[in-house]
Formats: sequence, structure tokens, C-alpha cells
Amino acid sequence: MLKERQFAQDVTGEWRLTQKLRQALRWVLELLLVCPPRTMPMGRPKERPCLLYTDGSSELKRLNPHYVGAVLFMPELSYPLFTHCAVPAEIVDAWLPSKQYIHLVELFAGPMALDTWSTLLANRYVIHFVDNSAALGAIVKGYSPSRDLLHLAGDYWLRCAKHRIYCFVDRVESKSNISDEPSRPDVPNKDLVELDAVYTPPCLDYIAGHTARTRPSVWLNEVGRHNQIVAELSSFLFPPLPPNAQQGEFSTTREAYSTARGIFSTLTPKLSPLVKN
Repeated sequence: MLKERQFAQDVTGEWRLTQKLRQALRWVLELLLVCPPRTMPMGRPKERPCLLYTDGSSELKRLNPHYVGAVLFMPELSYPLFTHCAVPAEIVDAWLPSKQYIHLVELFAGPMALDTWSTLLANRYVIHFVDNSAALGAIVKGYSPSRDLLHLAGDYWLRCAKHRIYCFVDRVESKSNISDEPSRPDVPNKDLVELDAVYTPPCLDYIAGHTARTRPSVWLNEVGRHNQIVAELSSFLFPPLPPNAQQGEFSTTREAYSTARGIFSTLTPKLSPLVKN
């Protein structure tokens, strides 16, 4: 929404805040208040990075048309871990109708993998390999003009923030992506069998109820701390308006002031669990 406004043209010159833009600003403000601080260690990591490969496949003729797989290599293990699952129907139903879903399926594999191995990847460096350009671009930029890709990219980085996972995302050619096999339920996992890979049941407990559509304070389980911060900052940032702000040259200032106060005040209790689009 913010990028749409950046390149929008308003012939009226009023540039009013739309409902979608207000929701985007509320989401960003709330994230700034409750997101864990990002740390950037300056020394060389004590451990080698984990290598994560994810992939997805989409074939409408299959029993499970949309399927994802992931393979994780951890330096302390002599064998890789892998997981795979169908994309839940409620997730697909929430996506905008499209002729192709492969880019969304490929991106969905990322948050699914982070949820599945969140305990193992917490506070670790991870190199994540993706072979789909649209999914890769959305993760790297943290943005996409596609609403559904944007939400999935938000899902990805919210998980990294919550578990302090330091991810570097890069492209891998499809033929070199070892997670291609587990992402296809009708293809035997020959390479993984040779590597003595160990299966990890996929974790789908959070992906439906804890998405980028959810308010960040709810997702990060920081509602109490968020409300406390808002209460402390509200009186400091928005003291009562001076009497002369009602008149003349103060009108523009008052309008902007009231708009900012209105947006900020919506961050207080009475949270609806979802940010409507």
C-alpha cells in the first residue's frame, strides 16, 4: 500500500489516507513497537550456517494439487532433515483466483519450513535456497505488488524476527534443488534415501492462524507489552492540543495532528485478530 501511494497520482491534490493505507500504516507502526530488536554480530560466527532448500509443485490433476517440500542441512548433523506436505485448502482458498499458483506455493514452503524447524534454527545463520524467481524476489525485497505474495513474504520475515533466524536468501537452479523430490508426492526420494535423510513431520499449526494478516502484536504474543508501550507513548507524543490550534493557520497542522493521533490510538486494546484487506 505504501509503495502504491508512492507512485500514485491524485489530481485533486488532497492525498487523503485511504482505508488500505491506514491499515498498512497501523501494521507498520505496531510492528515497530513490538518486533524484537535485530542484532548484527560483528565477529565471525562460531558455527557454520545451516543450509535450507525449499521447493513447491502445482499440478491440478493430483489428489493434492499444491505440494511443498524442504530439506535442511545442519553442520552438526551427519544427515539432512526433510519435510513435505500439501498446502492446506484454507490457505489456497484465501488466495486470489489465478490460472497459476506455483509462485505462491513455492513461497509458502519458506514459512512452513521455518515453523517446522523453528527450535533448531533459532539464533542461527541460515542460507536459504529458492529456485522460483517470483518467490525469491518477494522474500529478498520484503514486498510484492501481488497481495498474496506480500502476505507470504511477511509470514517469512515475521518468523525470522520472532526466532532470531539470520537468513540469507539466494537462488538455486531447479536441477540443483535437492528439495525438488519431496515437493512432488508422486516422485520417490532417491537422493534423500542415499543421504540417510531423516523425516520431520511438518508444522502447520501457525501458518493459518498466524499470518501477516494478523496484527504483529498478536502474532508475536506481545499484546500486553504493546498496550503498555502505547499507553506510555500516547500521552508523550500526543498531549492535548493548544486552544489556538482550532484557528486559521493551524488548521492544516491540526488535521495532520488529528490523523496521526487517530492512527496511533487505534493501536490500543480492542484488537481484532485480523487486519482486514
